[in-house]
Amino acid sequence: MNLSRLCKGVKPYCNKIKSQTAFVKELFKAAGNGYSYDSYAKQLYSGVKPFTNELKAGFASTNRTQELIAFLKEILQMQQEYLLTLVFLKKQIAIKKRYALL
Repeated sequence: MNLSRLCKGVKPYCNKIKSQTAFVKELFKAAGNGYSYDSYAKQLYSGVKPFTNELKAGFASTNRTQELIAFLKEILQMQQEYLLTLVFLKKQIAIKKRYALL
C-alpha cells in the first residue's frame, strides 16, 4: 500500500490530529521514525512526494509494530465511539418525535 493512500484512508477518522502534516508526523513517530520536516510531510500525505527508501530506512532499526497498531487502533476506536454516540442521539430524537406526535 502506498503511504498517501494509507494516510488519506485513515486521517479523516482522526479528529484528534487536525492537520495532514501533524498526522504524518504522528504516524511516523508511532512507527519509530523521528521524521520532522513539515513541508515534506504534507507532500507525502498528498502523494506529491514518494515514500523513499531513505525515509523507510528510518524505521529499520526498530520494530514498533505494536505501537503503530495501538496508534491506528486508538484513532479507529475514537471514531467508533463517535459513531455510536451519533446513533444513540438519532434514536433519542426519533423516540422524542414519536411521543410528541401522540
